Amino acid sequence: MYVQGIQPFFINDTIVDNDAYAWGGIGSPDVKSVLFNCIVASTTTSATNNLHRALIGYSFLSFPTKSQFVDYGPGTVKSSTGVAGFVDPNAAEPNYHLLSTSPCVDTGGYTWNGLTAPGTDMEGIVRPQGAGYDMGAYERAK
Repeated sequence: MYVQGIQPFFINDTIVDNDAYAWGGIGSPDVKSVLFNCIVASTTTSATNNLHRALIGYSFLSFPTKSQFVDYGPGTVKSSTGVAGFVDPNAAEPNYHLLSTSPCVDTGGYTWNGLTAPGTDMEGIVRPQGAGYDMGAYERAK
């Protein structure tokens, strides 16, 4: 995801299998992208960094991280071999809901860096469902 000229905010997003020549994860030449409660998994890049100019908090990063100008805030998990714990990411129609064993369940934040997590997920499920907010687009219904 390449952004230029405007600071993007990603809140409770799931970004998977993003591929690019440069900055396969999140990148910008001039502004810092802000990621809060996000899952960024299986992104690839053939040339430069997976992350370039980013501020990240309470997020799960699952890829071989090559980064530059990145600030990792609280609750951020960097995993070069880890799995985000999706139900079925390899299906013909991938299912990015979280398994109960996912490291992204109940480990997100409510507030961070002036941002507040949304009260529902993308399907309208109320957040949180457990001991804490889930990272990513889907709240695991208990």
